Amino acid sequence: MLSIFGKSRAAKEKEKERRRKEREENQRITVVRQLRDQIADAVRVIQLLLAEDVPPDDAFQQQRELFKQAMTSLETDGMGKAFDDEEKETLKRLEQHEIAAETDAERYAVTFTEEKKDELRLMRMRREVRGEIDSARRIVYRAEKQFVLKSKGDALFAKSVKAIDAKKFYQGRVFFDEAMKCFTDSGFEAYKKSKMAFTSRISTESAVSISRVWFGHVGRVEFRKTKWKNELWRIEAESLFNAIDTSGDGIISREELHDGLTKAGFSTSEIDKMTKEMDEDESGTIERSEFMSAMKNASLQISGQKDINEGLWGIGRAQQDWMY
Repeated sequence: MLSIFGKSRAAKEKEKERRRKEREENQRITVVRQLRDQIADAVRVIQLLLAEDVPPDDAFQQQRELFKQAMTSLETDGMGKAFDDEEKETLKRLEQHEIAAETDAERYAVTFTEEKKDELRLMRMRREVRGEIDSARRIVYRAEKQFVLKSKGDALFAKSVKAIDAKKFYQGRVFFDEAMKCFTDSGFEAYKKSKMAFTSRISTESAVSISRVWFGHVGRVEFRKTKWKNELWRIEAESLFNAIDTSGDGIISREELHDGLTKAGFSTSEIDKMTKEMDEDESGTIERSEFMSAMKNASLQISGQKDINEGLWGIGRAQQDWMY
């Protein structure tokens, strides 16, 4: 009787332990399911944010943190960890055992136990979870790069606005071009288009500024009345140099040159090319003779005409037409 009673008691303890483990496993699976849902929700929201005309950085940061928290919890639990080589081999053997048991259930009934079935079920779930994490991580990290580029573009755009407010037009255009490149690389085309409207302000304020200094230069109006038509390009170039050279010492810095040529309507690429030609010795300053020589070449290249007067002179005439 004692022996029978002992076996009965042992069986009860074993059953109690089995139920306890089952409850813990069910609780674990419930938590894992919740974390998987959290990852899926975060990814879905991030994809919606990427499609917005003005993608909100704060909302993305919030969803990214939710994703990272869920991913870390799953990896800490073990359910989100990648398989090592030994675990991969174990999973392979269990799946082969399962196939064999389905083919000959009677033969493998003893060896393919419930414990092995549970182990296979959990390993398969772990493989699914890991696959979901890897897929979600690719989406989140790609979005992260896009928002980093957008943030960089926003910072450059703010610098552009600040430079234009300070009447530093060349610097403002450089920052603006760099900002547009960041927005292009980020993939937020609609957001980029919303910022492109700022170009009209750059052009307008540049035109107003150059018109004030160019047409306000002493004697320029009188120069235009002269009969020396072959020297009109020189009058235009000298007028611009004098407008840029506010100190009147016959020397201008690269920064002064950039701002002046930007105001005159030259593009960034044209300015960079002319600056290299003017400052061949890389001294950082440009003398009147260097300026005149480079402007003569630039006038021909920009106008595409044989008459050099029609190049640089045309810039001034266009500015005057705009003013009046």
